[in-house]
Amino acid sequence: MSSKQSVVVAMVLSLSAGAVEDGGGQIIDHCNMTATSPAGVLFACPQGDGDRLDARGLTITVTVRDNVNQPIPGILPEDIWLIGCNELLALCGGSGAINASGPTDANGQTTIVEAFWAGGCDLGGVRVVVQGFVVGAGVCGQPCLPIKVKSADLNNNLVVNLVDFATFGAGYTSPPRPYNECIDYVAPFGTVTLSDYAKYGSHSGHSCS
Repeated sequence: MSSKQSVVVAMVLSLSAGAVEDGGGQIIDHCNMTATSPAGVLFACPQGDGDRLDARGLTITVTVRDNVNQPIPGILPEDIWLIGCNELLALCGGSGAINASGPTDANGQTTIVEAFWAGGCDLGGVRVVVQGFVVGAGVCGQPCLPIKVKSADLNNNLVVNLVDFATFGAGYTSPPRPYNECIDYVAPFGTVTLSDYAKYGSHSGHSCS
């Protein structure tokens, strides 16, 4: 895990232990908030030029509610971001790696649609974080969002370099080489082909900036 990722995870875990009051006096509650999305695969790059969620049909809808289940409007975009469910993503810029498209509206809703400035591979999906509160927090009966995030930066150091190329090369092509789902970037999924190599290769040398 990278140092940036460790800071983000520590912050999330410390803040998700209880409710927190927003600027309007409402108390955010992770069990009353929801986040929904279609299932799919998102290609990420630490340089931020991976695929946008909305371009892949993977728009995430977030609804923020308080401890009495009332919507909370006006939560700023930069206060809403994503983490990997298995803590396997390195986030470029921490919470700034991906943010909401706008503040929450009168219904407490907003969307996340942009590209993910991230390294690593998390096949377990993602969770939304609101002001340090993990939506659902894994204890409220809300599963992880079914979006597998696969970055060209395979070793989580926020640079796409020769180390990543070696990892990609070990699984290209598959078959006959052993299948590595983390380097299977392009549909149809289940094999690693020239299309996956082209996707990876176009991001060689990219880094967190």
